[in-house]
Amino acid sequence: MVMFVAGFLGSAILTVLKGIHSDMSGLVPVPRPGERVNVLFLGLDAVVDSSGKVNLDVPLRSSRSRTDTMILISFDPAGGSASLISIPRDTRVEIPAPGRSWDKINAAHVYGGPLLAMRSVEKLLDIPVHYYVRTNFQGVLSVVNILGGVEIDVETDMRYSDPYQGLAIDLKRGLQTLDGDKALQYLRYRNGGGDIARIQRQQKFIAALLRRVVSFNTVLRAQALAREVVKYIDTNMTTSELFDFVRIASQVTDPNVEMATLPGDAKYITDPGRTMALSYWVLRENETDELVAKLVWGIDREQNAAVTVRVLNGTDVAGLGAEVASRLRADGFNVVQVANAPSGANGSETRVVMHTEDQTPGKLVARSVMRLAAESGLYKEIQKDLPYAVTVIVGSGFKLSATR
Repeated sequence: MVMFVAGFLGSAILTVLKGIHSDMSGLVPVPRPGERVNVLFLGLDAVVDSSGKVNLDVPLRSSRSRTDTMILISFDPAGGSASLISIPRDTRVEIPAPGRSWDKINAAHVYGGPLLAMRSVEKLLDIPVHYYVRTNFQGVLSVVNILGGVEIDVETDMRYSDPYQGLAIDLKRGLQTLDGDKALQYLRYRNGGGDIARIQRQQKFIAALLRRVVSFNTVLRAQALAREVVKYIDTNMTTSELFDFVRIASQVTDPNVEMATLPGDAKYITDPGRTMALSYWVLRENETDELVAKLVWGIDREQNAAVTVRVLNGTDVAGLGAEVASRLRADGFNVVQVANAPSGANGSETRVVMHTEDQTPGKLVARSVMRLAAESGLYKEIQKDLPYAVTVIVGSGFKLSATR
């Protein structure tokens, strides 16, 4: 949520971005030129103190609480579009840390902070996660109050009380403007549909928040909001990366934002080393792969089906051309020929060669090839009446990306 607030404040927020306390430690991937930028938004759960009660005022940097909200935000810098993929907090994942195994993904932040949360999402979805941004309940409350509230059509009467969780929810059904406290009530309510219904409310709230920020267009008020936002953000972005992010995010318009939730089923599973079963959200692998391919990698398999491709193996690795062809077919392309490249036809670089005046087919193939390997180039060699629109020449330096 706060990420998009930053994007739509435009130039006003740039005056205070340096106030964000960034944690830039840890080895993380950097977006390649033209690659989508993936940001993991972490909304931290309330911290329970030694007496068993909730403390809403724990500083972000010292907090190792579970994540209450986890959203992958993927930007396409070239196309000016973005997608938001909500990750249910009970999603089952193998946490990549010594002494850890299968657990709920919201526990990753407890074990290793935001970097382990990033790596857990990378493992779960087989994608690079470049940045994280985290906030807490107090941050959401303050931003909504600065905005003067957010208009939401509350679906049903919501009542729930739990003093140990800091929950006192009492909302009436109907269209209304929620202040910060009532917005938190709306976002934290879980009865009636559980976590998945709550995620749907979060996405509905994000859309309403965006509309409110877009209408929040005076410079002085925007700067006031920006100064409030930076109090409650922690990120691993450098100042220059933050500037770039604001520039990218400010170009994304409401119709170009797609929202989705990772598809799965609620199941009880007893993991190795545990004596009791845990209630998990277990992803449906094929549906998840389709969703990630489209919203993170920008792969449209229906559109790709019309593109004919030839794959030439320019390496000494037998079968590598066939493997690349198989991966391209999985992305929907019509691979019509696989062969060895002529001797001396290629160097270390993998090349995507367009043969038609329409460059769209070549760019679609290049997007998938970039997904397969870090280094590739796009070229044109217009030739008519070929049985393929694009040729992929696998270079000697080609190595299949571990992230796929």
